[in-house]
Amino acid sequence: MLKTTILTAAIPAALLLAGPAAAQISEPLRGMLEAAIDSGNAGEVDTVAKYAKRARPDEAAEIDALVHGWKDKVAERKIADLKNATFLERWEGQGQLGFSRSTGGSNDLGLNAGLQLKRLGADWTHAFRSQIDYQKSNDVVTRERITAALESQFRFEDNAFAFGQAQYDRDRVQGIAQRFAISGGLGWTVVDDPGLRIALKGGPAYRYTDYRTAPNERVLTGLAALDGRWRIATGVTLTQHAETFVAAQNSTFASTTALDTSILGPLKARFSYTLDYQTQPPVGAVDLNTLSRASLVYDF
Repeated sequence: MLKTTILTAAIPAALLLAGPAAAQISEPLRGMLEAAIDSGNAGEVDTVAKYAKRARPDEAAEIDALVHGWKDKVAERKIADLKNATFLERWEGQGQLGFSRSTGGSNDLGLNAGLQLKRLGADWTHAFRSQIDYQKSNDVVTRERITAALESQFRFEDNAFAFGQAQYDRDRVQGIAQRFAISGGLGWTVVDDPGLRIALKGGPAYRYTDYRTAPNERVLTGLAALDGRWRIATGVTLTQHAETFVAAQNSTFASTTALDTSILGPLKARFSYTLDYQTQPPVGAVDLNTLSRASLVYDF
């Protein structure tokens, strides 16, 4: 596992309880707060502080000062850990694999696989994602697509960031031998809560497409994208990724909606729906494609 965990419990309660604010907190409450802080669990600290203030409202200001001081030290420790980590540290990701097979009236074989990696730093975030979809029906290949994207983001404000992104796409059934796109611009995190995150981004892009049955295409386009994550319930998460390249001729739109359900530990079941649309597809291709997937996902 490449992921590194920051232990908030590494900040002993004794260092905080030695301050002037803590000295004014009654002994029973001090013991409860010390145990909660030593656990390193922010939820437990907030819960204990909540009931401690109800029991002794006259000590509420001192309790708040103590809890806020602990959270500030945790945040400082986290930032220091992020800045001191090497580039090969603090990566996390997930692998995805799905398979289908049917016989009888038709002989169908389907396979999908994916890999996602992400590294969160103090100011920089790096992410990589890839997806392979293959399907054959009665010995005829009906889907053969490979996509990959590498993106770096630099956060210059709490909710604002600049990004650069490189993408690769291959869909031989749709007449695309290969397609490359490079884009950059600005983004904004509209919502950033533990249970819900929504981010928007956009900017100029350059796209090169090598068509199988048409002349190659080099165009300047505009990119707009949305990323969302909603934790519906414990162990159930809905994610959404959508992006569009707007061009003078062939504009494209792609969207993937996925529902993850925890099975056991890092293993999850994923049901996803992907939609791809292009305004002027090459000869022999269709303008709209959809794909439903069922797969297993392993977090690492």
